[in-house]
Amino acid sequence: MKYLIIKKIIKNSTLAREFIFRSEKWLRDDLYSSVLDHALYELVSVLHPDLLVDVSLKRLGSKNDGGYVFCDLNREYSKLISFGVGDNTDFESELSPLVDFIDLYDFTIDQLPREVLKGTFHKKGLAPIATDGFLTISDAADDVLDDNDLLLKIDIEGGEWDSIDATDERLLRNFSQIFLELHDLHLVHKKEQLEKYIRVLNKLRKNHFLVSVHANNWSPYSVIRGVPLPDTIEITLLRKDLYAGKLDSRISQDNSHLARNNPNVPEYQTIFQSYIVNT
Repeated sequence: MKYLIIKKIIKNSTLAREFIFRSEKWLRDDLYSSVLDHALYELVSVLHPDLLVDVSLKRLGSKNDGGYVFCDLNREYSKLISFGVGDNTDFESELSPLVDFIDLYDFTIDQLPREVLKGTFHKKGLAPIATDGFLTISDAADDVLDDNDLLLKIDIEGGEWDSIDATDERLLRNFSQIFLELHDLHLVHKKEQLEKYIRVLNKLRKNHFLVSVHANNWSPYSVIRGVPLPDTIEITLLRKDLYAGKLDSRISQDNSHLARNNPNVPEYQTIFQSYIVNT
């Protein structure tokens, strides 16, 4: 009861709300004071999507959280390797007509929440080095190392950075499309983390276009040294040899195919993602 009374007092007190706001800002500014502007802006730069003129983008999977943007190239693929299943296989199920095989990995569950056509479940996790119960991206693609019609999805709550960092870029080039949920962007105040983020994103962009960037509005959102940055983003990459069209230099793009992860919270607006409102 006493907490409800305190909450009510704060809610109805302009002075209390202003004090909390200023305290949070002071703590946040102090935390990120060591972040170098040029490094932060480099991160923002590598998160700007390549605007492809002639590629059809559509969202596959759940209506809200659990869906990813897919480049519809009117072609089929040999295998989808999916790390991080959890309680949702809608994305994998919707992709199943376009692939020959699907390998699904997750060490936190004992079985799939529902059967996936052409899918095989493995109770294993993803790690930069193979250990008991964990394998690498290279291990998962061991039987298709010469195949360049692969798809890769990773959503493992932060471990994606180290695993991709440890993966040979020649192997990453075998994936026609890559779907990632990238976590922990609020850790940019740690120099090693920020450098890793930039390094991994540059590695991914060496042979792939970054075709979609979407902020997950279930995650926290911070303004870091004047730069608005969500903690979690979803990205889609398309291998460059699969697109021979033009790049659009406009600052806006139609993202009407996107959907809010949390339908009860407004969509985050980021500086590396802009919108055209359909009328």
